[in-house]
Amino acid sequence: MQSFREVRLNPLQGIQIYGCWWGEESRVNDRPVIVLLHEGLGCVAMWRDFPGLLHHVTGLPVFAYDRPGYGLSGDLPGGFSEGFLEKEADLHLPAVLLAAGISGEIVLVGHSDGATLALLAAINPALKVKGVVTMAPHVIIEPVSVSGLLSTRKLTHDQGFIERLSKYHGQRTVSLVNGWLDAWLSPWGSVWQMNQYLEQIRCPILFIQGTDDHFGSKAQAHHIQSHVSVPVEVVMIGQCGHIPHLQAKSLVLDAIIRFLASN
Repeated sequence: MQSFREVRLNPLQGIQIYGCWWGEESRVNDRPVIVLLHEGLGCVAMWRDFPGLLHHVTGLPVFAYDRPGYGLSGDLPGGFSEGFLEKEADLHLPAVLLAAGISGEIVLVGHSDGATLALLAAINPALKVKGVVTMAPHVIIEPVSVSGLLSTRKLTHDQGFIERLSKYHGQRTVSLVNGWLDAWLSPWGSVWQMNQYLEQIRCPILFIQGTDDHFGSKAQAHHIQSHVSVPVEVVMIGQCGHIPHLQAKSLVLDAIIRFLASN
């Protein structure tokens, strides 16, 4: 399996972005590029072997990066203030892809916050989004979402939890976790939704979620379907939690292969 290549980009007023490529960068504008967008407490390294496998089974170049504020990238401008994901979709993502030399068609593959970001970015006219694979997104905040966030808040008192995340985020781990939780548990976060974005999406969507996801239910898929005018393929995976690309890797890869072949 082809190895990855690390890159350092400076697309955001001097904020360095860490990224990785799987596949031939020289041909990125000859065919679609799969762009991976990680979860709310994630980074490139936490995708583990999934990007390499995705490149291997699709034959497409795959690009992943640590979003601002995460992993080996610089800090997030403005922190997790209201509208931070919308700002990422409107400004940060296009700047990162431009710096990476990606100007052709892309397929956005996101997980959790990254899945929501992928849906938000699907309507950006600066991007040529061919399709969106959205794994465990949140387009509305359900009671189960709040419950999952509160459970994560309790984990912040577990030194082992913080130490495990510190391997990826370093000294800013505690402030990262608390800032992210404070945002989604804030008054604005608790009523957040993205109906106005969903209504503007014009590319096909693959929705993937585990039936045992502790942050969301199939209501997320129903909400997307009721607000978009494009095809939405829904794949619910039994006995799978919030991380389908690691907990049900083969099923997720098969679903993505089918989705790409039909679109």
